[in-house]
Amino acid sequence: MSNLHGPDPHSRRLPNNNRADSAAEQATSHSDQGAGNFVAAQPHVEQSDPSDDPATERNVSPFTTEGDTGSDQSLDPLAGSQPQAQGQADVSPGRSSHTISANWRVTAESVRGTSHLKSGAGCQDSHFMATAERGILIGALADGAGSAPQSEVGAALAARVAVQELERWCQLAEPWPESDQQWSPIMVQALDRARLAVESEAAAMGLTPRDLASTLILILATPQLVVAGQIGDGAVVLADTSEKMFAITAPQSGEYLNETTFLVSPNAIEQAQTSVWRGEVRFLAAFSDGLQMLALRMSDGSAHKPFFAPLFRFLEEQTDLAEAGVQLRSFLSSSRITQRADDDLTLMLAQCVR
Repeated sequence: MSNLHGPDPHSRRLPNNNRADSAAEQATSHSDQGAGNFVAAQPHVEQSDPSDDPATERNVSPFTTEGDTGSDQSLDPLAGSQPQAQGQADVSPGRSSHTISANWRVTAESVRGTSHLKSGAGCQDSHFMATAERGILIGALADGAGSAPQSEVGAALAARVAVQELERWCQLAEPWPESDQQWSPIMVQALDRARLAVESEAAAMGLTPRDLASTLILILATPQLVVAGQIGDGAVVLADTSEKMFAITAPQSGEYLNETTFLVSPNAIEQAQTSVWRGEVRFLAAFSDGLQMLALRMSDGSAHKPFFAPLFRFLEEQTDLAEAGVQLRSFLSSSRITQRADDDLTLMLAQCVR
């Protein structure tokens, strides 16, 4: 949940630190030694000893119960109408997705945060995903603005339209883009189609586009390529086959902690962040801003390996994706998470299968 009030920010600077600037300074082309290459984004390889970062004090290892309060018990996928215990997030029906294809195993969950539970607000996060030929995975997630009255409508519409636009492009794309630079207009066009759909829906509802405001992250992935487009906060993280992790996008934030850029903000499309990563993909994750304080190192915006490594290992070991979704919802709803993050939470996890 981000603040919609105040001026529409367009800076990519992250609040209270210089990690976006630091990332820009580190942007280089990597050699093909298993680390992968990408442009227009900043890779961050997680160091083996992150003790210099505050993230070590908030190490959240999924699916363990030591020191927990008992809220990690598996939840029924249809338990959204059941009473929630204090401090437990909502698990409403329709907020779960999982898919399997020749190249991908994916599970994704959106859960209502404890702050929304206390206020009576619904889950304003949404996600959508699809697979296509050529080993393609397409996914999107959107975080509705907390102060926008119909942001959950805008978030759901934005995620769905962006994915469907890339699906249509994949059906018609000949030849496949050869250069990294050719991907940027493709992603920007999909983001813009989502914006137009939200603006059209707002007009049909007799509302302003700001009433349906949300962020938007869009991903197109193959076993050797990840392309991302992003407006607003949240991020995309991947792990290659050598187990190195990269945050290939960074949250776009304004001057203040709770400000961000939204899909319908002025100049949002022009300010959209796009990135291309090339290498051998093993795992992929995307998450909304409710998790970014746990998932990213605050010092430089790199992926917090102690958060992702157990999640990726869990996905790899799970044979039943429906059950994986149940356990992932349970994890996102557990006290280990809700004591640290009270916003709506979306997490998409994908494993590349070869």
